[in-house]
Parts: sequence; C-alpha cells; structure tokens
Amino acid sequence: METGNLSQWDGEWFYHWSSSGWDWMEWAELSVETAHQRELVRAVLCRIRFAGEQTTAGFGIYGYVRNGEATGYIE
Repeated sequence: METGNLSQWDGEWFYHWSSSGWDWMEWAELSVETAHQRELVRAVLCRIRFAGEQTTAGFGIYGYVRNGEATGYIE
C-alpha cells in the first residue's frame, strides 16, 4: 500500500516496523553520526542482506522495489 507519506527524521524507529512489518514501506533512511556507527550499521545490514545503498547521511534501505527498477544490496 502506498500512502505518499514522507515523515521527518525520527530517532525512535522501532514502532515503524512493530505492527505490520516493513514491506509496505518503499524506502527508509538510516542516519549515522560517526564512522564507527556507520560500520556497525553497515555490518548489520550486510548480514541481513537489506537492499539499499550508502548515502552521505547513512543508508537508504528499500522495503520493496517497483517493477522494472533495479537495486543492489549494501556491501
């Protein structure tokens, strides 16, 4: 289901995934503050094989990819 909702940055992420998973979310951005934090988050995302990309702020992860679009996994 697409709602068109784009939320503001939010440090309390857990409730976004608590009720019905993340498959309804097209994408989410994860912000990191330090190089150490970036490496920790990257290691977790690699281990669980989230589709997404590194960004200047942190990481963009995808809940789903539209037909005809391609994406890679965070490495």
